[in-house]
Amino acid sequence: MAHEYDEKEEELVYWDGRDQAIVANWVDVEDLQFDPPATKLTFEIVIKPNNGLAPDQGVVAEAEAKLSNVILDGEILKW
Repeated sequence: MAHEYDEKEEELVYWDGRDQAIVANWVDVEDLQFDPPATKLTFEIVIKPNNGLAPDQGVVAEAEAKLSNVILDGEILKW
């Protein structure tokens, strides 16, 4: 997708190997560390209540704890 819009004002594809590695690293962080607990949390606090089910507070607490360990904001602000 980034290649599709590469003629816009802002560079969406990093051609430098170091920058590509940093982006690949954060994609892995999101895929492996952020997404699983975020998905569980969304299911418990959005999907279940919208279907008349009570969220499992143990699962919510565990997912929140895991998400608090994934510190993305500080790294994202560097870019």
